[in-house]
Amino acid sequence: MAVVEMTGISLIGPEEEVVALAAELLTLGNFEPVPLEFALERRPASLSSGGARIVTFQKNPYDELLDKLDYVWDAAGSELPEDLGCTRGAPSYSGEECVHRVAEVAHRIEDWKRRQEVLEEKREKLLAAGDFLDALAAADRSVEESLNTKFLSITFGRLSSENYKKLEEMSAVTPILVYPAASDKGYVLAIIFCAREYMEEAEKIFRSVYLKEYELAEIFEGAGPELAGRLKERRLDSERELRVLREAPRNYLERSRAEMEKLYCSVHSLQRVYALCQKRGELSGIFVLSGIIPAPTLEKVAGSVETLGPNTLLLAEEGRELRKRGRELPTLLKNNFLAKTFQEIVALYSLPSYGETDPSPLVALSFCLFFGFMFGDVGHGFLIAAGAWYLARRKILKKAFASVISIAGVSAMIFGLLYGSVFGSEEILPSLWTSPMKGVDDLIRTSLFVGVAFMSMGILINILALKRERKWGKMLFDGDGLAGLLFYWSAAGAAA
Repeated sequence: MAVVEMTGISLIGPEEEVVALAAELLTLGNFEPVPLEFALERRPASLSSGGARIVTFQKNPYDELLDKLDYVWDAAGSELPEDLGCTRGAPSYSGEECVHRVAEVAHRIEDWKRRQEVLEEKREKLLAAGDFLDALAAADRSVEESLNTKFLSITFGRLSSENYKKLEEMSAVTPILVYPAASDKGYVLAIIFCAREYMEEAEKIFRSVYLKEYELAEIFEGAGPELAGRLKERRLDSERELRVLREAPRNYLERSRAEMEKLYCSVHSLQRVYALCQKRGELSGIFVLSGIIPAPTLEKVAGSVETLGPNTLLLAEEGRELRKRGRELPTLLKNNFLAKTFQEIVALYSLPSYGETDPSPLVALSFCLFFGFMFGDVGHGFLIAAGAWYLARRKILKKAFASVISIAGVSAMIFGLLYGSVFGSEEILPSLWTSPMKGVDDLIRTSLFVGVAFMSMGILINILALKRERKWGKMLFDGDGLAGLLFYWSAAGAAA
């Protein structure tokens, strides 16, 4: 239960071998790439008299593919499941296959979207045409009479709500009449009446407000007594097609979910592999990839190099040597389940630096002990633990946070048994230790003893850290060193 020792490595070899090894490092996990200049620090960029120079790579081409796949899930009205298992494992498809498959799926979604927009526009147009036809019927006028007037021109079109307001304002000072037929999603279908002699000027106004005109003769083709029925039938057909197109992305995703998830994981893995290689360098056709790994995994990495990179050179450097050169190493904590649960609480303050003591086990112990000591009750503890389990199952709480609350509830239940307390009542269960209401002196003495013990433990941990850093003066005479510990114990003993 401590901060894991780290080791620096560099892989130098052909491109195909270095990329394959990067994928294997991704599978092993906990590889932290570093910029190439750290691997070649204090060396010039030109490494030979021939002028071979380092070439680095920055843009990740798989970011765009991931965005497109996210768009596919959004179009289907679905969310990517969190437990796809993409964080580890080699990709199922090559980069070329991923590009081709993602482009094919994205094109299909875009085609459905374009057809849906066309059908929505057609449906709105037919709805407005129906309203227009009803208005003509109420005025006892036929379609032929309205379309073939001698002095009046009728324009039917679609424009944005903002531009419709501008058109209304213009109608106050120009010989046009504007009526809204329908409005939806920020657009208005309008019917505009204008004198034929003014039509040329009116068309300039229409262009200025970006009016998209629809041919009324085309909409009302074959006018007659059955026109209203035909318009309604065409509108219903459009709505049926719209429903099919709206459901198409979701249905496609349901039918191809396994393949789509495999594709997403492949792109995700390739994106991470490229991210690992993003700070790599090319030196006359030879690729260089550097990073930090946990020291215990070095043997596995060496085995992978023998298998996947027979022409690749592996260089390793111990963590303490890197620190001597001023390198800051990443922190990896390795703990059992109980302490690991509280690592996120430790991270809220700060992770220990490389070489320092991991406080997670002490945080876990003190949290459980203090929470149970202060809120010991069997009933309340059970409700806390059950509530955390329920909220985690409904995915309202994150698993790690729910585990902390559950452990707190269990601790409260254990101390509740020691206190004999159930929902505040001390008459239901016999106390196994003492009663909070009757044994106040015992509780005060215990709290003082536990406080002194934890303070002493903190000072002892600091003394050990100073010893590792060979800061002998601070270790012996600092207030948080040996002198401070002896003074603290003397004061506590005198007070007792």
